Amino acid sequence: MFRQCAQILGQRDGGEHHADGAKYPVTFIAASAFEGAKINGVVLPSTLKEIRLKAFWRTDIKELVIPASVKRIEGSAFSFCTSLTKVTFAGVNMELIEGCFAGCSKLQSVTFPATLNKDMTYDMFRDCVMLTTVTLPKNLRTLLA
Repeated sequence: MFRQCAQILGQRDGGEHHADGAKYPVTFIAASAFEGAKINGVVLPSTLKEIRLKAFWRTDIKELVIPASVKRIEGSAFSFCTSLTKVTFAGVNMELIEGCFAGCSKLQSVTFPATLNKDMTYDMFRDCVMLTTVTLPKNLRTLLA
């Protein structure tokens, strides 16, 4: 969708997509939607429920707040975002978080939601060499390598 895009300009409209005069809430970000785009920041809408495979793979995002509305993050969604330093999950419960921060070499801090309905999967923090602080869900049983 926006692969290799150098700049995205737009207005903050509360997470709505406007088409044909109608408003449609943004509920998911498609697989590879921003893969490789030269964006360094993103404000995710409060209507968002899913972030799919490689949605922001290899972007230049620096910090990230995942809204409470997000319940699923698929594999490699933020992998190889080498400028990413901090991630905060605003919600208290999520259904699924698949390995999504591998290769984020400047990532220092991640605060996960308080509860997670499934265990975290593969490659969550592979090659996150600067990681110093991780707040994990209270009910987490397994964090796979």
